[in-house]
Amino acid sequence: MFSYLLMAAVVAPAPFVPKTEDMKAAFTYSTERRGHSMIVVADGKTIFEEYKAPHTARSVNPLASGTKTFNGVVALAAQADGLIDLDDPVGKYLPQWLEGNKATATIRQLLSLESGLGTTGGSLRGPSWESVLDDPLTAEPGTKFQYGQAPFNTFGAVIEAVLQTESYEAYLTRRIFKPLGISAQWTRCDDGRPQMGGGGQMTARDWATYGQFILQRGQWEGKSIIPADLWDELVKPAASNPRYGLSCWLFLPATGGGTPVNAAPIAAAWVPRDMFMAAGAGNQRLYIVPSQKLVIVHQATLPTDRRWSDVGFITRVYGQPDPTPDSRTGRGSRPGLGGGRLGGGR
Repeated sequence: MFSYLLMAAVVAPAPFVPKTEDMKAAFTYSTERRGHSMIVVADGKTIFEEYKAPHTARSVNPLASGTKTFNGVVALAAQADGLIDLDDPVGKYLPQWLEGNKATATIRQLLSLESGLGTTGGSLRGPSWESVLDDPLTAEPGTKFQYGQAPFNTFGAVIEAVLQTESYEAYLTRRIFKPLGISAQWTRCDDGRPQMGGGGQMTARDWATYGQFILQRGQWEGKSIIPADLWDELVKPAASNPRYGLSCWLFLPATGGGTPVNAAPIAAAWVPRDMFMAAGAGNQRLYIVPSQKLVIVHQATLPTDRRWSDVGFITRVYGQPDPTPDSRTGRGSRPGLGGGRLGGGR
């Protein structure tokens, strides 16, 4: 079992403030690889914010699979509101999950991508939520990590079944976005519902605000939006892939597929062990480092530039040497090592 420094275990976070020249070097690396927006927030203050024209602070950009982490945070809010428990069986809320091997699958397994649902449906738009509820499992729940959009749209159906008179989108807006003063646009599924596996679109500033909210464990402007004691759930490693938590990526060695980052930074002593991220196709990234009070946003133009890597970018932010085989081209540190893919819903 891998040990992991959970957010609650950080007793006295020491803020880390990257050097201006290092952040500029990271932005240059990014813009040479289709990147266009970068924000660094240290100890609650924005210390770096740059855009490559025509993008500006007002540009609303696709998050692709960076969208997925909204679901994990919604789950924490719903548990706080007494609507669900993460370890409830999905079938408690959806009759399509009452029989066969689906009967044992839990909400936690949906959001950790080990419910047994396969990897079908990788388009940004996606099928209707209702249509995926009858999809068969391709593995026993809890035994295999499978990256895709269907589990998140299924989770959306769970929440709407509980709410009855309020949509998932309205709940997300009311409980999370509105208190933070942020908003999102959506690519929608065939039924008009938001594609929760990869359809979110947001400005870099709003995504950074959302990241700061996570870093602060749901506390915002003197109010507890989501109780602080629930946030460890977000970064608990999945049983079948310790590099994935509750809809977010962890910087731990992986045993399953769908790994978006090279293993190189794992071996570096300077990498904070509690760093985690939301990640999407085109190298959309929201890095969160609780122990250093650091939030980093990176947005880029689709399609993915394979010369870019998390290793190359993060080492520059931290002023460290790039350990990748070819730091100029990025070859050798491509996304998707371990057999998985990042995408709008994959």
